[in-house]
Amino acid sequence: CSPEELPYTEYGVMINSGPHTGWKSEEFIERVGEIHESMKPTVNYHLHDWCVSRQRYWGPPIPVIYCDKCGIVPVPEEDLPVLLPETDDYIPDGSGLSPLARNAEFVNTTCPKCGGPAKRETDVSDNFLDSAWYFLRYVSPHDDKNPYDPELAKKWLPVDMYIGGNEHANLHLMYSRFITMALHDMGLLHFEEPFISFRGHGLIIKDGQKMSKSKGNIVNPNEYFETHGVDALRTYLMFMGSFLEGGDFRDSGMDAIKRFLNRVWEIANLPEAKSPLELKIKMAETIEKVQYSIENIKYNTAIAAIMEFVNEALKHNSIERQLVIDLAKLLAPFAPFISEEIFELKGGKGGVLNAGFPADYEKYLKLADVEIPVQINGKIRGKVEVSQGATRDTVLEALKKDPKISKHLEGKEIRKVIYVPDKIMNLIVK
Repeated sequence: CSPEELPYTEYGVMINSGPHTGWKSEEFIERVGEIHESMKPTVNYHLHDWCVSRQRYWGPPIPVIYCDKCGIVPVPEEDLPVLLPETDDYIPDGSGLSPLARNAEFVNTTCPKCGGPAKRETDVSDNFLDSAWYFLRYVSPHDDKNPYDPELAKKWLPVDMYIGGNEHANLHLMYSRFITMALHDMGLLHFEEPFISFRGHGLIIKDGQKMSKSKGNIVNPNEYFETHGVDALRTYLMFMGSFLEGGDFRDSGMDAIKRFLNRVWEIANLPEAKSPLELKIKMAETIEKVQYSIENIKYNTAIAAIMEFVNEALKHNSIERQLVIDLAKLLAPFAPFISEEIFELKGGKGGVLNAGFPADYEKYLKLADVEIPVQINGKIRGKVEVSQGATRDTVLEALKKDPKISKHLEGKEIRKVIYVPDKIMNLIVK
């Protein structure tokens, strides 16, 4: 068909539509359910038939018994769970049957209904089913009477955040939701959704290419443990890019992180003395940035903030002991080993990871300078750094001293000044 013969599919004003002529098509789409019941929005579910059996040895045996007289009989509840028998004969033989089919002691049993001879199901359940409720077991892993403790489940669940590959959202998470909703409908759980939020992590490549054995570009952590150390590898993996997007693994990046950790060690060995106010303000700002970044899974920006503090601290010939301890606390989630060494070196007790986040720095944030964007006739021309709460005249004086900004004022008259304290300065000039 030519374009003229095809129906118009974009948004627009409706014509030849009876009482709806003249309507905007967007409005009609929203209200089409009012015309007829069949046109109301519906949810299309993509949960299809799902084969839960697998012909392998490792897995939970499916609790079903086959009897020539009674047919298919479920294993009685008091006989659950059906335990996997210990055996050395677990390799598939090409018959298409589970290795359990060769275990006569396991297969041959009695029918729970009639007491006659019967045979067990030899397939085991699929790992999607096995892993669909593991988080329930985590709350009471040593309970030998129940799959999970209902009271502990109320205390700890649902899961606050699930982190994994994006493919999990289509497979594992779908079936976890299915199992959880079924248990909820049976009155066995107090929640329907197993995971409150999901974050899909990115893909790590190597030198611009996807890692594969055939290309020989697989990253072997053990090699970097020897050459750079565990802390360097951990820190680099979290610094190399956004956690949610992934990044490009390069040896030059590992070298840079190793140098950074060496600089942290230099700070730990500086002479102890009272630090200037500016460095305490910098620590306060760093704590705020690191806390925000960790809470929002932006580990790379958290490490970048720590790097900025390290650079600032090394401009001085000495440093307060507490600042070093707090630096170790900030770095500990990324580089726990060097952080623990520094923490103990400075007299910390009980372990750096148990010491909590640095505190008592809020007062210094109030003393920190702020950057004020300067807008002239609607365009941002630069920023000036002033004390918090600076007056309009103070900001005007500062921007006139900035050559990048002041050149836009040459030969012009300031007709209007709009100043939002600590936020923005807007000038109308002519």
